[in-house]
Amino acid sequence: MSFSSDVKKELLEIKQKNSCCKKAFIFGAAMSSEIADGGSLSMRICDDNVADAVIFGVNRIFKKDVSVKKTN
Repeated sequence: MSFSSDVKKELLEIKQKNSCCKKAFIFGAAMSSEIADGGSLSMRICDDNVADAVIFGVNRIFKKDVSVKKTN
C-alpha cells in the first residue's frame, strides 16, 4: 500500500453530507487527470472503490455521464 492509496481509502470511509465535500473529493481525485483532445478528462484510478465513488459523484452532482475504460 502507498500513502496515496491509504488516504483515498480513508476518505471513502467518511460520510460526505454536503455537496461541497463531495465536489472536493471529486476535484481531489481529478488533480492527477489529463485533458485529452476534445476537452475530455482522463483519470487513472487504481482502486475500484475510489473509481466507483468518483463516477457516482460526477453522475449525481454534475449530471454528467462517465465512460469507463479499464486498463491493466
